[in-house]
Amino acid sequence: MQKFIPRLIVLELTRRCILNCLHCRASSHTKQDAELKTQEWLKFLEEIASFCQPSIIFSGGEALLRDDIFEIISFAKGLGLTPVIATCGVTLTQGKARQLKRAGIKRVSVSIDGKNATTHDSIRNEKGVFVKALTAMRILKSENIEFQVNTTLMRDNVSQLEEILQLAQNYGAKSFHPFFLVPVGRGGLLKGRQLSAEEYEAALTWLFKKTAQETISCRPTCAPHYFRIAHQENFNSTADGLDAKTFPLKGIGRSTLLGNTAGCLCGRSFCFISSTGKVYPCGFLEVECGDARTENFRKLWQESGVFNRLRDLTQYKGKCGECEYLRVCGGCRARAYAAWGDYLKEEPDCVYQPLSVKS
Repeated sequence: MQKFIPRLIVLELTRRCILNCLHCRASSHTKQDAELKTQEWLKFLEEIASFCQPSIIFSGGEALLRDDIFEIISFAKGLGLTPVIATCGVTLTQGKARQLKRAGIKRVSVSIDGKNATTHDSIRNEKGVFVKALTAMRILKSENIEFQVNTTLMRDNVSQLEEILQLAQNYGAKSFHPFFLVPVGRGGLLKGRQLSAEEYEAALTWLFKKTAQETISCRPTCAPHYFRIAHQENFNSTADGLDAKTFPLKGIGRSTLLGNTAGCLCGRSFCFISSTGKVYPCGFLEVECGDARTENFRKLWQESGVFNRLRDLTQYKGKCGECEYLRVCGGCRARAYAAWGDYLKEEPDCVYQPLSVKS
């Protein structure tokens, strides 16, 4: 029996944010919810470290708005966990960067949603934030803190994909993570701006071919069909007998493919803890699996009905359930839930027709 261990856990320390981004899955705001207090987060980190050693992504909202952020990061590091943090970059100063470094941060992600201020500031719904995000990357580079660029792709910026990738390289980013929009939170209001299935396919194919030639790592997020495309582009063949544990790919490292980014990870090696302690398979799939405030996390991870249904690929429905690339891809469970109200149904934004359906 396959053993499922958390390798990536997102802790949404707060839903507070100084921005009002068009696509925000959390519909972040300026008010403070009933957030977990410092000691509650520290206790939860101890629970995690008692049975696994994942990377911990401190997120929001804007995680840097928490006064105790450096204490929490330092505590996680002391437990042997790998702390990283996601930020819009607007609140990052030289002083905060140095505090992050002293606390033991492994990596910082900075959001860049356009090649210029016109596009980025429009999506972020605030003038002047593009320049601040660029400044944040300069600061991180000057402090020798590893960082990546996150970009949420939509029709507003997909034509700028190459320029954004180049910008990330020019500023010294270690990796580029294009996020494919999941229509939840405020993102659910962006009808007509979400990419079509055909546009997703074209963007993912371009990304695979382009980044095979680049020194920067590219890891599309919320786009599990990237790994089906990667296999097709390398072998130009069917996936009969394909096993996600064994097949190699040229141009994409085995660790990249089979590590934390292969297929849809939610509930399998990834989960999300909300600012109020609710446990979800991911931040885009808000189907409650338990409460970190009152329940033991290890028990939740091992016994949650939602998690175990996501791990059982025989329960997947529609063309995802019939697809020969199921073990590699699995479709985005959050997009399935947003489209059909059932996280086990087929990915709505995939053009591929399984061999069994074609025949």
